[in-house]
Order: sequence, then structure tokens, then C-alpha cells
Amino acid sequence: MITFSKFAKILYTHCGKDNTQADFVTELALHIIGGQPTRGYIDKKGVERYVNPLKIEDKRYLNKIFSGKRSLPANKAREILGRIDKAKFEKFIQDFSDQARLNVAEELTSAGISSVNHSNVDEKCADIFEAILIERAKR
Repeated sequence: MITFSKFAKILYTHCGKDNTQADFVTELALHIIGGQPTRGYIDKKGVERYVNPLKIEDKRYLNKIFSGKRSLPANKAREILGRIDKAKFEKFIQDFSDQARLNVAEELTSAGISSVNHSNVDEKCADIFEAILIERAKR
């Protein structure tokens, strides 16, 4: 099983250069959460919340998640899973250049993920992200 950090780094190398590493962690969640993940709301206790549970995290903490020094928190993984939209994440990957998708497929294969190629890299990435979230949510 590939870690969130390894997965994020592979994608960042090929499509995340416009973001800081911390912002890219938030962006990955943004692209797999259905609905309007940037919308904020006030919960019953008067606390500001966002549909994307990583939006309000400290940048240093998000950098540690990206680097692998910290794991994606189980409660955040559960929140994301509760709103998952794999087709939305597939579209995010489909929007990469052909070369970037090919490079991601090659890196995932090198990381031990089988049957990844240029034509299915979008589906595989969505499946991998979902599997990572499921594994983290168990903790």
C-alpha cells in the first residue's frame, strides 16, 4: 500500500508546481470531495467548519502530512470518505497533460502499483486515493 505522502509527492511532481506543498495537500482533498468543498458553514456549536476538512489546518501541519512526518488524521480521512466523489478526482487527473499522466503511471508502477498505464491512470489514482483514505480512517 502506498502512503498518502508518497502518492501526493508523485502527483505534485507532475501537476502541483503552482501550489505550495501544504496547499497541494488541501487541493487533493478538494478534488475528491463532492459538492462544494470550499464552502464554509457554522455548525450547531457555533464553530466554523468547511466541507473540505483540511482547509483550516495549519500550513506547517499540512507540510508534515505531505512530507510523511505526520499521517493524514483518521478523523479527516473519515470526513473525506463521507463525501467522496471518485469521478471528480478522475477528472482532475484527466486534466493533466498526456506526458504528466504517462509519468504518473510510470511512477506508480515503480512504487509497486500494478496494471497502471496512460489510459487508466485517472481511475487508478482515484482508487488509490480511496484506498489510502479507507486505511487511514481505520486508525
